Amino acid sequence: VVIAALHDHLCHLAVLVRNELAVHHEFDVLHAPDSNILCFRYVGDRSDDDATLEAVNKEIRERYNRSGTGWITSTVLDGRRVLRVTMMNPRSTLEHIRAMIDALLTIGTELTVKGAGSSSPITSPG
Repeated sequence: VVIAALHDHLCHLAVLVRNELAVHHEFDVLHAPDSNILCFRYVGDRSDDDATLEAVNKEIRERYNRSGTGWITSTVLDGRRVLRVTMMNPRSTLEHIRAMIDALLTIGTELTVKGAGSSSPITSPG
């Protein structure tokens, strides 16, 4: 019974992540969570090509994990790099989720902001 309740709680946290990501146009949420795992992709203002977004999502994960704030993973779905969060800590709260999303948004924006006459800091191979 305790294990089932823990599982249900962690799955609910993944739903909260999905709901919070859904209000940010900078992210594509790739599925409704069936468990405690959720995959999503940073797309910024949707002006970057897939190769650039591939590099951006990889770098978001690396910078976020290096920050020590939290830990996310990534995977490849349908040939595209996506971010993946696995809710494992039963003490996680909505505030923790929002802080994670804010940090991912900050990193993504830093990587994709385009100044006058400059190109994205992450450039697609070419």
